[in-house]
Amino acid sequence: MRLYVDIDDVLAETTRRILRLANRRFGTRLTFEELGSFDLGVALGLDASGVHELFAEVNAPGFLDRLPTRRGARPALRAWAAAGHAVSVVTGRPPYTRELTAAWLARRRVPHDSLLIVDKYGRFPDAPRRDALRGLHFDAALEDSLETAAFLLEIGVERVFLFDRPWNRETGALPPARLARIRRVSGWRELAPELRALGEGDRTGLPAFASALR
Repeated sequence: MRLYVDIDDVLAETTRRILRLANRRFGTRLTFEELGSFDLGVALGLDASGVHELFAEVNAPGFLDRLPTRRGARPALRAWAAAGHAVSVVTGRPPYTRELTAAWLARRRVPHDSLLIVDKYGRFPDAPRRDALRGLHFDAALEDSLETAAFLLEIGVERVFLFDRPWNRETGALPPARLARIRRVSGWRELAPELRALGEGDRTGLPAFASALR
């Protein structure tokens, strides 16, 4: 089986660290639970120059390479990989962060078969659009973006797990039937048994698919 795994706020504890940096840099006092928007610039009330300043520091050595993994992520993924299944890390980070991100995955010993940088949110014209994910036929996906979770259902991913975060609790205009198909989880501790059961239910092995976006 093929598992799609997002990095920030799924594999890595990212936004809490960004918020700490932003509060210090801009004098804001926003708490994690007050982050009601997936767009940090909107949540923090930053103008374009403030957003640029913040993310120039975030997407650089000294920040990305120091992010901790979320508790329980590595054991769950090791069990999945040991069962013969594929782990594809898929991120919407800027393409220029590939080397830093790959080094972080290696240093943190996160099991994975491929690292895909995809323009999930229309930010980076030099990255593949998210429609490129259509041909990869993931069996399950782990996300923190409600928009991307809904898109993954649309392209045929049968099991989509949404990590509960303040910015994905407002469901907006998402049709109830689609929302009902997204499994919200509190973290890896809750997710691990479901992944294990899912993996044990399919022993088809590891298809070759990492070259699909090359």
